[in-house]
Amino acid sequence: MYALINPKGEIVRRMDEKRIDPRQIAGTDGLKAGYKWLPIIEETTNTTTQQAYTFSTGWNETVEKDRVLRSRTVRDMTAQEIDAQKDDQIASEADKVLAKVLFFTLNEAREANGKRPLTAAEFRTRLKEML
Repeated sequence: MYALINPKGEIVRRMDEKRIDPRQIAGTDGLKAGYKWLPIIEETTNTTTQQAYTFSTGWNETVEKDRVLRSRTVRDMTAQEIDAQKDDQIASEADKVLAKVLFFTLNEAREANGKRPLTAAEFRTRLKEML
């Protein structure tokens, strides 16, 4: 991939190298003054220590003298991000209904066996542990 850079150093267009006249890439023909094609180089910094819960930042593009650097970082999710993701998984309407039915049924069974019913927070924690 290549990026067309205007005289201000801004990306105007991205295009596959096969669709660009090689003379334009070389800067010898067919471009307005100050415009140039630069190769796009992608770099990913991966700092993950596991595979299950990762977060990828969006791509940042930096126009350099001889290239456009597209960079991003892949990192481990924080405990708060993992918790929020699990909340989202539980949050769909059908899942909410099923979770309520399961919550009430489990607590009825616990009470029938002489155990203390779970609070909603305890039940939610148990669900998250299973995800």
